Parts: sequence; structure tokens; C-alpha cells
Amino acid sequence: MITVGNKRHGARGVYVGRPSPLGNPFHMRSEAERAAVIRAYERWLREQLRDEQSAASRAIRALAERARREDVCLVCWCAPSPATPT
Repeated sequence: MITVGNKRHGARGVYVGRPSPLGNPFHMRSEAERAAVIRAYERWLREQLRDEQSAASRAIRALAERARREDVCLVCWCAPSPATPT
């Protein structure tokens, strides 16, 4: 199983924030930009995953393989929106 944790709250696991291969390269300057930044990241990640040689694609495959063997918690520093399920 794959879960998501927040490093600020003590979660431990595989770091996927900036500057990891899965980190969001788009910065949010205000709460009003959250939805646009998430959409930009989703588009960017889809592009990355189409390229089997990209660092993000390799990281996703490695995480999927690891999750087949054991539980994996994906961790970053970002504070999710209260509307974001954890």
C-alpha cells in the first residue's frame, strides 16, 4: 500500500518533494494558485511518465516495485489544503 505523509508532522518514508525526481517544479506563491499549480504538475508528470528514461518515470517504477513488497509512505514538506484527502 502507498500512503502520503507530511514531513512537517513527523512522517517518515520516501521523500518525493523538491528536488527529488517526483518533486513539483512549479511554485505556489499564494493559496489562490494552488489549483493551477496542481494542474501544471499533473501535466508535467504525465509528460515525464511518457518518457521511460526520465528520472520521474524511473522513480515511479521503483516505488511501484517497492510497494509490491512493502508499505510505502511518500513524504514531502508541503502542507496540503484542508480539502485535500490525506
